[in-house]
Amino acid sequence: QSSDTATVTLIHGFRGLLADVYLDGERILEGFAPERSTDPTEIPAGEHTVEVREADAAPDSEPVVEGTLDLPAGANLTAIVHPDADGQPTISVFDNAFDTPGKGKARAVVRHAAVAPAIDVKVGDVEVASGLEPGGEDGAIIDPKNTEVTTTDASSDALLAPQRITAEEGTTVALYLIGSADDSLGWLSQRLDSAGAPAGVPTGNSGLAAPVGVPWWAGAAAALAALAALRLVVVGGRLRRIGNA
Repeated sequence: QSSDTATVTLIHGFRGLLADVYLDGERILEGFAPERSTDPTEIPAGEHTVEVREADAAPDSEPVVEGTLDLPAGANLTAIVHPDADGQPTISVFDNAFDTPGKGKARAVVRHAAVAPAIDVKVGDVEVASGLEPGGEDGAIIDPKNTEVTTTDASSDALLAPQRITAEEGTTVALYLIGSADDSLGWLSQRLDSAGAPAGVPTGNSGLAAPVGVPWWAGAAAALAALAALRLVVVGGRLRRIGNA
């Protein structure tokens, strides 16, 4: 990674929204589907404007959500589009920098990106999150051989059926709760390597659609020449859905 760039992964966690994503006024992703992610990508450090519009909406139309990404040099971040407390799209950013878990251990990090009450989460017999509010994050060291996830509310009522994740020794797995308690909650997972960078996850029968596999910069290379470091590809192998939420 260059000393004057940051690494960013974008996750789409807002169901029902097929989106076009703009960075600094240029469309960088077309038809970005829910429960998808991009490759981790180096972006010049500094402030960048992000706008999300419904797919095929006019470039000058009102975005459904917009915000500013302030990227420190050397940072490794995940930005997720998800519903806020009112069910409207918003963007949350999480830092992917974690120490390497000890020998024989892994780390689970829970990121609450759903319209749901505060949650308690266990992975195996380890409490990973307690009273975690929407927009929050918590984590703990876990046994990679004991990875059943249980999710409850403050009254200890189950919000989801127990589900199992894949956690490899020496890595961190980030779990994103998406959806709505009134409709359908679900987990998405993103594996991070020991340095905090997103790493590939076999999709198997995770329920993700086939990778789009088309670089967003196709047809826009001239307009994005100043951002030559950007090379995002929508893929399925960086993100998986857990179970059949």
